[in-house]
Amino acid sequence: NQVVWAEELRGQHAQRQSARLRQRLMKAVERGDIQAWFQPIVRSGSGECDMVEVLARWHDEELGWVSPATFIPMAEESGLISAMGQSIWEQTARQQVAWRAQGHHLQAAVNVSSRQLYRQDFTEHLLASLRQHGLPADAFVLEFTESAALQDVADAPQRLQALRRAGFVLALDDFGTGYASLSQLH
Repeated sequence: NQVVWAEELRGQHAQRQSARLRQRLMKAVERGDIQAWFQPIVRSGSGECDMVEVLARWHDEELGWVSPATFIPMAEESGLISAMGQSIWEQTARQQVAWRAQGHHLQAAVNVSSRQLYRQDFTEHLLASLRQHGLPADAFVLEFTESAALQDVADAPQRLQALRRAGFVLALDDFGTGYASLSQLH
């Protein structure tokens, strides 16, 4: 009985901690506290950097640095991922403008969640942002996980083709970590 009781207490504590973290994440997304960090991608042959990977990072005043492995799935589950993704996109677009003003023409690889991809206004939102910032679509590489690309097999090809026609570079992120085969993705 004591073992069962102790396990129940641990479970209740974990639930409270998760609820607290979810509340703090909601506030962080509302305040724009999730930061876009830019990791350079350097060509091994030339040593040149012509691309950056955009990473979402969160430092909470109370909890410290929170791992993306913790807060990104939580944002997906709670429906915050679209707002967080939009914030990261806008930070990246502003940084792209600043780099271009300095003469640097880097591509930025931005992760796109399945919730973002399947929003009806997703492509239009990205194109409006490009117009607002005066940026070309090929300044961005949109990275999708294989599960996002295969989530709605009937609709995914049209959505991805629309993004490609708009000029975006598309890439698969973490391919092979799920269950997809090349024939399914084709």
